[in-house]
Formats: sequence, structure tokens, C-alpha cells
Amino acid sequence: MSNQLKDSLRWYDEGNRMIPFEYYPPQAKYPNDEVLLHWHSGAEITFVKEGAAHYLIDGEHFVSQAGDILFIPPNTLHSVSRIQQQSETFVFHLNFIGLETNDYSAINYLEPLQNGRVQSNYRIDQASPNYETMLELVQIISSNVREQEPYFQLTLKSALLGFLKEAFVSEFLTFEALPAGKAQENQKIKELLSYIEQNLEKKLQISDLADFVNYSQSHFMAFFRKNFGMSCMDYVQSVRIKKAEEHLKYSDEPITEIALKVGFANPSSFNRLFKSKLGVSPRQYRQLLTVENE
Repeated sequence: MSNQLKDSLRWYDEGNRMIPFEYYPPQAKYPNDEVLLHWHSGAEITFVKEGAAHYLIDGEHFVSQAGDILFIPPNTLHSVSRIQQQSETFVFHLNFIGLETNDYSAINYLEPLQNGRVQSNYRIDQASPNYETMLELVQIISSNVREQEPYFQLTLKSALLGFLKEAFVSEFLTFEALPAGKAQENQKIKELLSYIEQNLEKKLQISDLADFVNYSQSHFMAFFRKNFGMSCMDYVQSVRIKKAEEHLKYSDEPITEIALKVGFANPSSFNRLFKSKLGVSPRQYRQLLTVENE
């Protein structure tokens, strides 16, 4: 099995140690038009070029519009559904812009942002203060990442710091910790995400998951839909298919073995659900990957 196979859906690869930064260019199509609930240690900037999508960020729901700039702080739970937009996304660790230098900016701005003591409004639309300045900085970030001319890392770092400065000045970012109850709820969600991913091969039932977070079944189902934007079983099935995609992409394992690993005792059920979500069977999906890599 390839060592590229990721053990967790939660974490983006935030680049190599020299440049902890990842760029996600516009995609023609997202699998099942969704990005499942996750979090990562880096901050995220998304620029919506056209179209719309439904975002759920730390329990707050909104629909994006063309021209929006979205900023998601480190370790913030978020998902995207009904994706009908073209967008660019940048994920960067605050180490890249000086988190560990222990100077004034790191201690007073970056460290609170990294550790959840700064809150974001998430969405900067065209009517927001300083929008034009922040858009120009996002465009600088984009062109530097795509073109990578000599010394682009310096310009990239400068633009990211400038973006955060404008976000603080316009009070898009504010110094405010999450309420204790919300922070505890978020921790429960993260633990639940990990539990589901680590037990996909088992027959996961609502009663078991409710017990895991010490909720009644009725309270658990309401809690889950509020924070995940879908029912518990729909989420579990989506994670299973997402994990199966990774196995198909990064390993040579037989499809029947992959189906068992992600929780499908019946290969026919696996094939049917996979095709309903991605439009092709697992075998066709692997063949398409082979053609793309040739």
C-alpha cells in the first residue's frame, strides 16, 4: 500500500516544512458537490470567483456569492455543500508568517488567532469595509502562488500579513474567545469525527454514537444535524465513500477489500452508493485515475 494513503480526512497537507502552504485551484466538479466537516491547523482563505455554495462554519450557515472572500481561522470546524461555485482556496500555517518568532506581532496577533482567542466573521462581501484592499491582497497571493517567480515567498508572506492586518483594522477579526460551552461542544464534535473515522469498518449505529458523546438519541440527532448539516447516517456513508476514494487512488487493494475496510459487508451496496455519489463505479473511478496518470 502506498504511504500516500492518509489516515484521516480531517487534515490537509499544509505543504512542506519550508513553505507550510497549500493552494487549491478552481475545480470543475467536487465529488458529490460537497466538502465534509473537517478542520485543520492552518488558516484558510477562499475567493469565490463565480457561483455559490452552502457553507457551515462553526455552526453558522450562509450561502457564498461571487466576489466573496472567506477567512476561516485555524482549527475551525467547517464544511461546504451544494457546491456550484468556482473558487480558489489557500491554506497556510501561521508559522509561515512568524507565529514562532515570539515578537510583538506573534504574541499579540498570531498566537491568539492560532489558539482560538480571535473570532472571524468568516465572509467578506463587496460591501464590507476595506474590501477592495483585501481583494487586491488576495489577488497578489493568488498570482504569486500560481506563477512562483523568484523570491515569491517574500511577497506571499507580506501579502498574507497585510491581509490579516486589514482584517483586524476592519474588525472582521476580533479579539474574543469562544464561550466555554461552545468550545466544549466543538471538542465533542472533533472527538466524534475521529471516532467515526477510526471505526468505519464497524456497523456504526446512532445509539452507539449518541452514547459516545453522552447524549440521548433524540438530542444527538438534533445536535448532529445542526453541526454537520446532514443526518448522522448520511454523514457516515459520505465519509465511507470519501475514504474509499482515497484507497482507490493511493493503493492497489482489491475493491472488495476496500469495501470491507470502509464498512460495507455487501460489495453491491458499496458499488451502488459509490456510483450514486460520484457518477461512476469504483472500478471505473480507478480506471479514470489510471488514464489521468498516464
